[in-house]
Amino acid sequence: MEETPDAKNELNKNIIELSATVKKINSFRLVFFRGVINGVGTFIGATVVAAIAITLVVQILRFFTIDLGINNYLNSLLSK
Repeated sequence: MEETPDAKNELNKNIIELSATVKKINSFRLVFFRGVINGVGTFIGATVVAAIAITLVVQILRFFTIDLGINNYLNSLLSK
């Protein structure tokens, strides 16, 4: 199969465009912002999961009427 000059030019053009795209994607600024966004998303997600887990544990403890003394502590803080 013989390559035509037009096909070679098209391949060269695509390689140059691909190289520019890879450089842009791997730029420090973009990688930094992706890392920051990923970190913030992880923090928010972990906070939501922790809040749900704590709520479930508290509800289960209330259902079985197990008192950890947290209510007394919070009431003493609020009454001051």
